[in-house]
Formats: sequence, structure tokens, C-alpha cells
Amino acid sequence: MSSSAATPVVPAVTAAPFDLMHVLVTITTVLAALLATLVATLLLNGVRLARRDASDQVWLSAVHEGLLATDGSNPLRGASRRRHALALSTLGQHVSGSQRGLLRTWAGEVRLDRYARRGTSALRGTRRVASISMLSTLGLGDEMRDRACGDRNHRVRMCAAETDFAPASQNRIDTLIGLTTDRSPRVRFAARDSLARLGGVIAPSLLPYLDSSDPGVAAAALDVARTTPHPVLLPAALQLSSPDRDGAERLLALRLLSLLDAPERVAVLRDALSDDDPRIRAAAADGLRHAKALGCASALSERLRDPAWEVRRAAGRGLLAMGPVGAVLLRAAVRCDDRYAVDMARTMLKLPPVQPPAREELPANDASPLTVAS
Repeated sequence: MSSSAATPVVPAVTAAPFDLMHVLVTITTVLAALLATLVATLLLNGVRLARRDASDQVWLSAVHEGLLATDGSNPLRGASRRRHALALSTLGQHVSGSQRGLLRTWAGEVRLDRYARRGTSALRGTRRVASISMLSTLGLGDEMRDRACGDRNHRVRMCAAETDFAPASQNRIDTLIGLTTDRSPRVRFAARDSLARLGGVIAPSLLPYLDSSDPGVAAAALDVARTTPHPVLLPAALQLSSPDRDGAERLLALRLLSLLDAPERVAVLRDALSDDDPRIRAAAADGLRHAKALGCASALSERLRDPAWEVRRAAGRGLLAMGPVGAVLLRAAVRCDDRYAVDMARTMLKLPPVQPPAREELPANDASPLTVAS
């Protein structure tokens, strides 16, 4: 007797149709929810920051009043480190004397100096910048601020270059001179500005850099020397302004010579008037203007015919600065046959420009040569 096993019947599964519209609506809803959350978060953060800024301003006013009152209480106690940094960076720029000393005393009571010293080696660049700024206000950490001039972050280097060192050490001057060739233009500007604030005390320190065989280093030192002209720089300026030097070096050296009150510069500047480079000729004419060298007035009047406009302008300004002698030569140039000299002389004397000759009009009954007879 045989029996056959019953085979179960499996119902067929039919795939649900793909609803593209439902998927798009779902994605749109999710994106709208995310966008609304982002907008709400930004608004809340904006409100929170506005309230915090308003509270910070009230607190800063209280600190400033405490500096004026000197009642013995320390408003920095109990405040956050963020507010400590805010007080030093904001009020430190506007107080001096006893008030600045009191602010430093308050900072020492809350151990802000230790916090700032540790912050110079923080991972975040913003923390390092704030720490360097605090140390500058406190007048501490010269070695840390000097080391920060070599930081990988250009903002830290710029902040370190802007800080004041009193008195300025030779190491500090050398560091700032090195930053004048930094790859960041902001750092270069901050370093030049700090060197200019130091004044003539840096002039002897510039001499080794002016004697450098690297044209870039010498040019940077010349650029700094122009902000603090000093008689000790005269021999180096005369040497660097010789015709066999690099063009950029010679140009900066001539500009430095124009600021140094020395009779030796006149002959060098007069010889440079015949250089092939128009920038050199213009710098030489400008230097003679500063020197008011009456003996070079005739040479300057010849430069009124120069093909380069900047040279003609420098020569005209030089003659104008020489008083009656220059005025006579300018009036003579007005009547010469050179168009360049006439225009520049009239400009310096504030005379109206020469009008071009009027075109001759043809009689009404004359036919134009371009007219084609029909």
C-alpha cells in the first residue's frame, strides 16, 4: 500500500509597488525638520551670545570702576577664565600707571599668570593667542612670548610680534628682524611696527643685517631702518646705494639716504639721477628734495624731460622745495620745447594746462576728401 506525502502550498508573495512620491515626501519632511532645528539652534545661540556680551560689558564696567575706586576689593575673584582674559585684553590697552599695576595685582591674586603661562603650550591656537596677550598685559613671560614668534600659527606669531618688551633685549630685536621676512604679511607688518616703536635704539642692531650677503635680509633691514633713521646707519646706506648692488637694495638704500642728514649723500643722489632704472632716478630726485641741495637744481631741471612720469614728478617737487632757485628753473621749463617738461612745470606752478591747437574747419562749400561723389 503506497501513500503520497502531501506537498504544502506556499502562497505567492507579491511585492508592494514602489511609491516614489511617498519617499520624496518623507525625505522632504526630514530635511525640513533638520533645517528648522538648525535655525532654532542658531537663533538660540545668537540670543545667548548677545546676553553674554551684555553681561560681560556690565562686568567690565564694574572692573573699571574698581580700578578707579581702589577700594581693595578684587572683582576678578569668582569670574571665569574667559572673563579674566577679556578684562586683560580690553582694559589692559586703556589703563596705565597705578591702574595698570592694580590690574596686574588682581591678576596675580587669582593666579592668572600661571594660567597664561600654561596656555602658551595649548593645542588650540586661540588659547595660545589669548595667553600671549595676557602675558603682554602682565609684563611677564618674555621668554615665552619670544618663543611664540616661531609658532606654527600665524595669528600667534602676529600677537607675539605686537607685544611690548621693556626694555627690548638684543634677542628680542633679532627675533623681530627675523619676522620681517615672515611668509605672512600680517606678521611682517606687526614686526615692522614693533621695531618702529622701539625707535633709534635698534639702529646698531641693524648693522649686521645690512651687511648680510642675502639680498632679502638686507632689504628687510633697510625697510626697517627707514622707520628709524640714525646717523650710525650712514656708512651702510652709502655702501648699499652703490651701482653694483641689487636693484631692490639700492632703491631702499637711496630712500634711507634721503632721510639721513649728511652732506655725503648729495653726491650719491646726484649720480643716481642718471641711472637706467626709473625707480632709482625717482628715489634720487626725491632724496635731493629732502636734502634741498641747491647745487643739484640744474640736474633736477634736466629730469623734467625724463620719459618716466614718476621721475618728472619727483624732479618737479624737488625744484619746488628749493624755493626761488627752483621756481626760476620751473618757469624756464614752461617756455622750453619739451612737452613733458612743460606739462610738469605748469603742474608744479599750478598753471592751467596747455590746450591743444584747434582743428581747422573746412569752409561750408568745400567737399570733404572722404566724400564720394554720387
